[in-house]
Amino acid sequence: MPDFSTDVCVVGGGPAGVAAALSAARNGAKVLLIERMGFLGGSATAMQVPAFAPFSDRTKAIVRGIGWEVLTEHQRRLNRPLPDPDSYNVPQDKGRMDWVPLDVELLKRLYDELCEAAGVTVLFHTFVPAIQQANGLLESIVLANKAGLSLAKASVFIDATGDGDLAARAGCAFEQGDENGKTQGMTLCFTVAGGSRSQYLDYVYTTGDGYLTKRVERAKADGAWELPDSSLVGMSFKSETVAGCNLGHVYGHDATDPLSISAAEREGRRVVEKLMAFLRRYVPGQESLELVSSGPHIGVRESRRIVGEYTLTLDDYLACRTFPDDIARCAYFIDLHAVTTEVAARAKSVTDGAQRSYSLPAGQSHGIPYRCLIPKGIENLLVAGRCLSAERAVQGATRVMPYAFATGEAAGLAAALSLSESGDVRRVDTVELQRRLRAQGAWLG
Repeated sequence: MPDFSTDVCVVGGGPAGVAAALSAARNGAKVLLIERMGFLGGSATAMQVPAFAPFSDRTKAIVRGIGWEVLTEHQRRLNRPLPDPDSYNVPQDKGRMDWVPLDVELLKRLYDELCEAAGVTVLFHTFVPAIQQANGLLESIVLANKAGLSLAKASVFIDATGDGDLAARAGCAFEQGDENGKTQGMTLCFTVAGGSRSQYLDYVYTTGDGYLTKRVERAKADGAWELPDSSLVGMSFKSETVAGCNLGHVYGHDATDPLSISAAEREGRRVVEKLMAFLRRYVPGQESLELVSSGPHIGVRESRRIVGEYTLTLDDYLACRTFPDDIARCAYFIDLHAVTTEVAARAKSVTDGAQRSYSLPAGQSHGIPYRCLIPKGIENLLVAGRCLSAERAVQGATRVMPYAFATGEAAGLAAALSLSESGDVRRVDTVELQRRLRAQGAWLG
């Protein structure tokens, strides 16, 4: 069985994995990045989530560093006004650093170029079906792809899979879902063309109906609503006629179960078909919509949360707590979607209520300590992105792309620093880690 030998191996090429790989490589490490799709980007590209969640605390950008680099270059290439990280002007900057519409193909190319420039070796179409470990050390991982099976050996590994696959295979403890193990509804995002951004925005700004709730109620009154719930999110226009849609839910499935996620993908396509009929009939300016594509992978909001050396709590969030080993700051609202059709039907605004109840004041944020990236039980493994160590409510805030960039960048730098400590991620000097993160442009408060 052939093998790849490297300093740092990152599994998962979403925003957390890309940032981790770039951060490690730019700090002198030899890096291998493993991705199951044929492109990088994760939620933005494989799942076609149509917009970046907020980078700001509504007064300034708090996610900077590599994430800010990606956002700024994305906007520059589209000839859009560039954001100023130190100034947040409403409403202009809501579309400059918060809820910025994404260009999927541009992001794929941008990530390729950044990784090539940093010297990151990328393996696409590759899975990790098994690992090899001994005495609390992850020694190598098995790679499966068109060439068959091979080994990747590294001093340090980073799990940026979102689902915590690598950590789970290593036997790390994790939690999943609510008290009954149920996870938030999934969404198959999709792209449409032939609509009217101006008419859509005129309707939203006139009525305040950004989630299209009033349109859904009209469809229900007409007997034309066939979906399992009435909880929609919204459309994000990339141009006057092209939009990305993060709409609807698929309930009752487990992203870590192959049969369950397969059923969710099929159900997602049926939901998209019904949503297209709804959009054409009930949403102003969308009468001539055509479906361009749905995401290659259904959007997953929640699966495993790895149990780390510290678990970020709801109290930490509400108190805007700062930690001595902070590696990022978070200001996003707690965004928990319903877990079942029945819950959604019983309280259709449950998500809105949670958001309003647990949204931090403008200018406020909480820290994410380095210890949340360190799974218990393994010496040379870090996690980054959605699967970090946090209570379920707080994971609802830290799971989005900007904070995946931030935690990924910190994990990558920590991995590079740990090489002088034989890959022991617990022996990283967190003061030096913070100093180096700031030097890379990160904002730590």
